[in-house]
Amino acid sequence: MNNQILKYCLLLILLLASLTVVAQRQSNTIQLTHKNIASHPIHITEWSKNKQDKKNTQPQKTLLLLSGPTDNWNSDSAWFARLAPKLAHEYRVISIDRAGQVLATQDAPVGYAHFGTDISQIIETLKLNNLTIIAFASANVALHHYFAQLSPADKTQTPISKIIMIDPDVLTEFSIKRYTKDAYPFKKNEEAYLQYIKDGKYNQRAQEKNDIELKHLKTLAGKDSDTDWEYLNKIFEKRLKQANLQNLFKEIAIYDQDLSSASKIKLPNNIPLTIIDTDFETTYIEQSDNADLKSELIKWQEDAAQYYQNLVKHAKSGQYISLPTQEHLLPFSDPELLINLINK
Repeated sequence: MNNQILKYCLLLILLLASLTVVAQRQSNTIQLTHKNIASHPIHITEWSKNKQDKKNTQPQKTLLLLSGPTDNWNSDSAWFARLAPKLAHEYRVISIDRAGQVLATQDAPVGYAHFGTDISQIIETLKLNNLTIIAFASANVALHHYFAQLSPADKTQTPISKIIMIDPDVLTEFSIKRYTKDAYPFKKNEEAYLQYIKDGKYNQRAQEKNDIELKHLKTLAGKDSDTDWEYLNKIFEKRLKQANLQNLFKEIAIYDQDLSSASKIKLPNNIPLTIIDTDFETTYIEQSDNADLKSELIKWQEDAAQYYQNLVKHAKSGQYISLPTQEHLLPFSDPELLINLINK
C-alpha cells in the first residue's frame, strides 16, 4: 500500500513538473487583430506576456516592428518570429504588416507612402506612446512618409522615443537609381506578371522561395526555443495566396515613386536614432562576375555607409553601428544584439 502511495506521489510530481514546463513555454501570447484603418483591413500582431506571468502592474514600454524585403522581396512580420517572443518577456511588442501583404485583400492600397499614413492612424487608434521602432530594410521609407503626416508641433511631441534602423534603404540619387533598376521589370511588365500569378503559373516558384528561406531561417535560429515557428509558418502560407502575391508585385511596381517621395522628407532630429549597417552587400559583390556590376555594388555599399553616418550625425543621440556580418536578416540571426540596443 505504501509503495502504491509513493508511486502515485511520484507520478503527481512529474505531472506538475510537466505542467510547469508547458506554462513556461506558453508565457508569451500572440494576439492577432485585423484592424480597419482608413477603410481597409490591416494585419497587426501583438506579442505580450500572460497576465499571470507579469511581475508588476507597471505599464510596459511598446516596441513597434516594421518589416522590409530581402532577396525574394518577401516583406512581412515572419522576419520577427525569433526576436518578438524574446522582447515580449519585458515589453509590449507590436508588428504591423503593410496593407495587402498578409490578409489577401483584393486591390489593397499598397506601398510605403500609404503605409506611412496607416502607421500614423494606427498609433493614434491604439493610443501608442513612448515607442521604440525597429525598422528593417526599406521600412525606413514608410517612416519618412509617417513623419510627413505630422505638423511641426507634432514632430516635437512625437510618440516615438527611439528609432533603430537595420540596413535602411539609401535615399540618395545614386542608390535610388539602383533600386529603381531592380524594380523596373515589375513596373514594365506589371499586367503580364499579375496575369501570370492569376493563372497559377507562379505558385511553384513562390513555394520554392518559401522553402529556401525557411531552410535559411532554421539554420540561423538553431535550437532557439523562443522562435515562434507556428507563427512564421502561418505567415509563409499567407504569402502564397494569390491576392497577396499580386499585391506584392503591385507594390514593387511603384517602389520608385515611394523612394523618390521619401527622399524629399527629412527625419526629425529630436529622436535618438541608431542605424545598423551590416556587410550584406559583400555577398552580392563576391557573387558578381560582371566588372561593371561589381563596381556599382561597391559604390552602393560606400554610398550606404556615408548616408547612414550623415543621418545619425544630425540626429539626437545618433549612433552608427557597422557590423562585419554578411547576414542581412539581423532580427533572426542576432536578436540579442537588438535587445541590448533597446535596453540601453
